[in-house]
Amino acid sequence: MDDWAPHDLRRTSRTLLAAMGCPDEIGEAIIGHMKEGVVGVYNLHAYDNERRDWLKQLDVRLESLAK
Repeated sequence: MDDWAPHDLRRTSRTLLAAMGCPDEIGEAIIGHMKEGVVGVYNLHAYDNERRDWLKQLDVRLESLAK
């Protein structure tokens, strides 16, 4: 594969999460994007449990693709 970079895995993971129905707030938290504007000031929730749950679901999805 030509022109491949590790960032492509991040982009692919975020796209797969969206396709699986992961809410944007959680998907963005998984890849480390900060909330902007008023939301970033008032919503300080880190989504730790939600991120863990969605990453487990992504793991299952990726494992199914590897078979």
